[in-house]
Amino acid sequence: MRKALAALAALAGLALAIGLQAVAPRPVEAHATLVRADPPVNSQLREPPQVMTLYFSEPLERRVSTVRVLDAGRQRLDISVEFDDQDDALMRVRLPALQPGYYTVAWETLSKVDGHRITGQYPITVLNPDGTPPPGSAPQAGTVRVEGTQAKPERVVVRWLLLVGGSLVAGSVAFAWVLLGVSGGEADRVRKAAAGRIAALAAGGLWLLAVAGFAELLLQARDVFGSATDFPDVLGDTRWGERWLARNVLVAPLAFGVFALYRRGLTGRTPRLLTIALLALSLAYLLVTASVSHAAAGRGSVWATLSDFVHLVAASVWIGMLVQVAVTAVWARRNLTRQAQAVVLADVLRRFSIVALISVALLLFTGVVNAVIELNEPGDLLETGYGRALLIKLVLIAPLLVAGALNAYLFRPQVDEEADRVITARRGGLSAGWEELHRTLSRTVAVEAALAVTVLLVVGYLAQVAPPRSALASPSVQGKFIETRSAGGISVTLVVDPNQPGQNAFETYLTGDALSVERVRLVFEQQKRGAFQSDMVLERSSSPLIYVGAGPYLDQAGKWRVTVELRRSAGADLALPFAVEVSAPGGLAAGSRGGAFESPRGFSTEAVLLVAVSGALCAGLVIASLDRPGRPAGLMGDWADRIADVEVRPSLSLAALLAVGIGLGILFGTHGHEILRGESARTGNRVPASPESVARGRELFFANCIQCHGESGRGDGPLASSLSIPPANLYDHIPYHADQFFFNIISRGVSGVMPGFASTLSEEDRWHILNFLRDQFGEGAATR
Repeated sequence: MRKALAALAALAGLALAIGLQAVAPRPVEAHATLVRADPPVNSQLREPPQVMTLYFSEPLERRVSTVRVLDAGRQRLDISVEFDDQDDALMRVRLPALQPGYYTVAWETLSKVDGHRITGQYPITVLNPDGTPPPGSAPQAGTVRVEGTQAKPERVVVRWLLLVGGSLVAGSVAFAWVLLGVSGGEADRVRKAAAGRIAALAAGGLWLLAVAGFAELLLQARDVFGSATDFPDVLGDTRWGERWLARNVLVAPLAFGVFALYRRGLTGRTPRLLTIALLALSLAYLLVTASVSHAAAGRGSVWATLSDFVHLVAASVWIGMLVQVAVTAVWARRNLTRQAQAVVLADVLRRFSIVALISVALLLFTGVVNAVIELNEPGDLLETGYGRALLIKLVLIAPLLVAGALNAYLFRPQVDEEADRVITARRGGLSAGWEELHRTLSRTVAVEAALAVTVLLVVGYLAQVAPPRSALASPSVQGKFIETRSAGGISVTLVVDPNQPGQNAFETYLTGDALSVERVRLVFEQQKRGAFQSDMVLERSSSPLIYVGAGPYLDQAGKWRVTVELRRSAGADLALPFAVEVSAPGGLAAGSRGGAFESPRGFSTEAVLLVAVSGALCAGLVIASLDRPGRPAGLMGDWADRIADVEVRPSLSLAALLAVGIGLGILFGTHGHEILRGESARTGNRVPASPESVARGRELFFANCIQCHGESGRGDGPLASSLSIPPANLYDHIPYHADQFFFNIISRGVSGVMPGFASTLSEEDRWHILNFLRDQFGEGAATR
C-alpha cells in the first residue's frame, strides 16, 4: 500500500505539473475570431491583391483553419493558404490575377486554446482601372458575418455534468479531510461509515467525468471534423485534444485513490497521505479545466486563469461538501442515538462551516474579479447574452446564500447548543425540539445543495459563450464622422456616414459667408507612404448651404485626410483639411492580443475600488464569522444577541456586509447625486441659454469634443479607445454638477487625458458649450 501511495503521490505531482503547463503564458483571445485583414474588410481596391493576410485573435489549428476566396458565382479562386511559423494567429492566401468584380473571403478557424470552431466571411471589391464600381451586384457589405459562436444545448449539458462530477470528487475528498479531525465517542463509527459514502459519491463523480468527458470529445469531433467517429483526429491533431487527454488521464489515478480510500477507511495515518494525494489530483484536474476557458484567453491570461481557477475550486469544494453534509445528516438520523446525532453533527458542521465560509468568500471575491475582467461596462449585463446569463446566476445565488446563512448562523448555533447539553449533561440533555431542528437542518442543507447544482447549469452555459471583452464588435459602435472647421469667414461641417471602408455618404454644411461658394470638392488621401489621392465634386442640395455626394473613396480602415476645397466667387478659395479616422466594420474581434502577465483589463478607478472593497468585505465576512474563545457564534454574535430576541448571531454581520456591498454596487452603477435644474444647474454661467447660444455650443462641441466623447456623448468617440482613462459619459455627469464645475474642467483640462481649452476657446465660447451640454445631456440618459 505504501508503494501504491508513493506512486499516487508521484502521479499527483505530475498532474500538477501538467496543469501548470496547461496554463503557461500564451498571448491569445477568446475564440479565434478575425481581428483585421490586409486588404481590409469591405475594401474597394483599384489594384487587385496577389496575397491576402488575415489576422486572428488566437493561435490556429492548421489542419482545420483555412481561407477561401470566392467570386460572384461562388467559384473558389485562391491558389494556396499559408501559415506563419512566427505567428500562429494569421493566415495568408495567395491569389491569381483578379478581374474587376465582387469577391467574398470566407474563413474557417479552430482555436488552439478553447477548441471552438468559428466560420465567417466578408466582401471586397476590385474596381475598374478608372476607379468606377464593376458591373453586377455587390455582396452584403459593412459587417463580417460570423457563425459558430452560439452555445449549443448539448454542449451546455455536457459542461454541466463535468462541473457536477468535478464538484462531487473535489468536495468528497475535502469532506474526507474534514472528517479526519472529528473526535468523540462515535468518531470511529462515523468515519468508518463515511468512508463508504464518500467513496460512493466520489465514484459517481468520476463516472460523470468519464462519461461526460467522452461525450465532450465526440461533440468536439463532430463540430470540428464533421463526424463523431473522427475523435482520434481531435486527440492527435489539436491542442484541445492534448488538454483533453491531460485532464482525463487524471481520472484513472483518482479512481484508484478513491478505491484505496474505501478499502482503508478513514482511520490511521495512511488516509491522511491518501487524502492529500487525492486533493492534489483534484486540484490538477480543475487547473487543466480552467486552462481551457475564456479566462485563459486574452491579455493577462495568467491572472484571469488564476482567478477562474480559485473560483472553480471554491465552488467545487463547497458544493461537493454540501452534498456530503446532507447525506451525513440523513445517515446520522437513521443510525445514531439522538444524543450522538447532536454531538456528531455539531462537530461535522463546525469543521465544514470553516471550509464553506472561506469558499463562499473566495467565490464572491473572484466572482467580482471575473466580472470586472470579462464585462466592458455595467450595460453588458442586460445587453449581452453572457451578461444576462450572469444575472440569472446572481439571481440563483441569492437564495443559495440565504440558505447557507440560515444553516451557518441560525441552525448550526442551535445544534452546538444541543451538543453542549449532551456533553455537559445539563438541563436534561437534548431539548424537545431536537427532532424538528434535525429535520429542518437536513432539508435546508439539501435545498442549498440543489440550488448550487442548479447554478452550475448556468455556469455551463457561460462557459460556451464569449464574454463581452472578447465578443465581436457590433456595427452600432461605428459612428459617423462629424467635425467643423472654420476659415475665411466660413464654417464647414463635414459628415461621413457610416465612416467605414467602402461606400460612404459625404455631406458638408456651410455657415457664415456660404453664399459666395460656387463649388465644393473633397480630396481624399490616406495617411501612409505611397498613398494616392482621389477626389469628388459634391452636388448642391435644395439648400445652397448643403452639398452632398457618395462613393467608395475611403477604401480602407485607418487615418485619412479629407480636404474640403471651396471655390468662391468673392474672396480667396479655401482648403480645410479634416483628419478622418475610418473605423473597421462590425463583426471583428473587439479585444486586442497582449502578454499573459499584463493586466487583463485597463481598470478604471471605480473597478479597482470595487475589487478592493469586495476583498475587504469578504475578508470581513470570514473574520466576523470565525469562532473565538468566549464568542462561539462569531465576533458580532454579542451585538446580535442584544439587538434581537431570536438567536440570529453573526447572520447580522453577513446581512450588514451584503447590504454594504449592494450599496456600493448601486453607488458605482449609478450616480449618487440629485439632478440639478434651473438656476442651481447654471451656477456661474453668465451667458443666457438662448437658442443661438445652444446652436453655437453644438457647433463647438462637434468641432472639439466628439473625437473622444462621441456624437452621443457616451464616451464612444473614435479616439476613446486610445486614451488611458475612458472619456466620461456626459449623461452620467452633466445632470449632477453645476456649470461652473464643468467650465473649470473645460478650461483647465484633465491631466494626461483631456486638454484645457482656455487658450484656444474664448470664455464666451466655453459657456456656449456648457449651454449646449446642459440642453443635450442635462436630464440623464433615462429621460431622453
